[in-house]
Amino acid sequence: MRRRKLLSLIGLGIFGLVAMAFGVMPCDPDFCEKRCPICTKARQGNRFAQFLQRAEMLVTFGGCPWGRARQKKYGVRPDELIPVDAKAPG
Repeated sequence: MRRRKLLSLIGLGIFGLVAMAFGVMPCDPDFCEKRCPICTKARQGNRFAQFLQRAEMLVTFGGCPWGRARQKKYGVRPDELIPVDAKAPG
């Protein structure tokens, strides 16, 4: 079970790089904030997810497209929590 989760995290990180290269998916900042399996786990403190996120940010010079959209919308990098006053109502 744990091995399957690890492989899915690695696969999604690689998929994010491929999607960025080919422009397959739109850049939704809320995906990074609420549903991205790597970014949400990294912000919760998972060490392996933090390692993957740092590696992805180094390789792509700032993160995946969803992380960059999150940075543009909220003003924080994908590895940082959103300040309470910056959250949109609703």
